[in-house]
Amino acid sequence: MRAPVLSLTLLAMLAAGELHAQTPAPQAPGCEAYTRLSSQAPAIVQDWLAHSADAQVLVCNAVAGPVYSAESAVTHEGGVCSFASRLLVARGAGAGRRLRADDRAAAVHMLLAPSACPPPHGAEAAGYVETFDVSAAEFESLMQLWRADTATAQAFARSCERCSGAAAVRLRRAIEAGHMRGAPLTRIVRIPGGGLRRRYELIVADPQRGPGESTQYVIYLARWVLGPWRISGVADSAD
Repeated sequence: MRAPVLSLTLLAMLAAGELHAQTPAPQAPGCEAYTRLSSQAPAIVQDWLAHSADAQVLVCNAVAGPVYSAESAVTHEGGVCSFASRLLVARGAGAGRRLRADDRAAAVHMLLAPSACPPPHGAEAAGYVETFDVSAAEFESLMQLWRADTATAQAFARSCERCSGAAAVRLRRAIEAGHMRGAPLTRIVRIPGGGLRRRYELIVADPQRGPGESTQYVIYLARWVLGPWRISGVADSAD
């Protein structure tokens, strides 16, 4: 199975030299959001906001130095709320030091909402799903499919009839026991290639995880053009 795409925060830490092969996973860094109205924004952030269309810049604390990411304003279209985020990397020295976009770590965060959109951060923001190369229409279809296929163990078995392996068995048992109700779907990634067959990864938190165990399910979805969606495989992975 293909390894899941790293989250934007992790990519940011890698770019900053924060993570190394033998370094324990870090605590989630504290972040501060700055907009054009923030009088206390660092000069490098003020410069970026003065020359970009982004709505705000997040500055997160890391051992190797601050990690920057930019976010667009939240939009609402066709029942989907969304905002874009991308990693920013500081380049240069002294007065010439500037932020530059690293679009390899660009994501769009989406949320199904019939009316008003919650802000990107805070208690109501937990429902936003980080997506990579996924349209709003695809996101809506995938979310509806995931909810339908995990409503009961029987629905999961019909969609995942060709699935095998310990992770698929464990997920079906978790669905049957009701443990997956409300389990957060955190990331959707379109897998490149495939021609007429579209493939996606859905990353779902494992609510039954224990110390030293896998912390998330990786659900593989696929469909042929004009064909129905099917779960093609299940794996598990660490965050």
